[in-house]
Amino acid sequence: MATQDESSNVTGSSVFDFEGDGKAEVIYNDECYLRVYNGVDGKELFKLANSSATIHDMPVLVDVDGDNNTEFVVVANDSNHTKATDPVRCPYTAAEKPRHGVYVFGDANDRWVRTRKLWNQHAYHITNVDSSGRIPRVEPRNYESAESNNYRVSSAGEGVLNAPNLTVSLSASTASCPAAIELRAKVTNKGTLGVNAGVAVTFSMGNEGAGPSIGTLTTTRALLPGESEVVTFKQPDDKVTGAFYVVVDGASALASMAVNECKEDDNSASASAVRCPAPK
Repeated sequence: MATQDESSNVTGSSVFDFEGDGKAEVIYNDECYLRVYNGVDGKELFKLANSSATIHDMPVLVDVDGDNNTEFVVVANDSNHTKATDPVRCPYTAAEKPRHGVYVFGDANDRWVRTRKLWNQHAYHITNVDSSGRIPRVEPRNYESAESNNYRVSSAGEGVLNAPNLTVSLSASTASCPAAIELRAKVTNKGTLGVNAGVAVTFSMGNEGAGPSIGTLTTTRALLPGESEVVTFKQPDDKVTGAFYVVVDGASALASMAVNECKEDDNSASASAVRCPAPK
């Protein structure tokens, strides 16, 4: 993705693992746009018109409002983009305009992990200032510690990866036969933090979820670490095909229901050879 900085050539980027999944994102602002990139493959995740003179400004990662969730702060000015001699410096659409001010961005669902409440300088690194704002008399060498060998990367703090981990198992009951098969999804929280009620549990045909969805229910109560809930879905017997699949907190879940888990690859289960017994 091409960027533009013909004014100062000193733009800076900041790095942070917003989701606590061990994969950091990169936040960058050139003369025209604010962008967020996937730190693994460079894919552009977010783009917004945010005009800047690119002097020494850079995105700042900080807990602005003390809610234990990270926000990022960017500044914008229109000095480079309103000159009569250069009226179309940025390739903006009709809806995109140069702007000026200080802007704060956060996750609408408050799922970004926490971070410090300070970012003290342009050359920020976590060993040159402690969380209270004190500057150490002798700065530790950040490159000597794996946890602080970084630059312009804020610290999320100990325990930040504490999170729910929802797993699911699937069984079938013939108690309602011949009218229906009861699919019983046992949702268990194997993580270290609780999760609220209302997590989506989606049932579908087939062993791998490739078949059509047959319905979505939600958990009815909060699940603390180690707790489980059985979510039961009744499927009419005349539609039974022999195999079913269930996903908890899947990609199709509404954003308001989605859970930021410490592990996302153990959220599904299947049951094969499911059918009502033949009538005697």
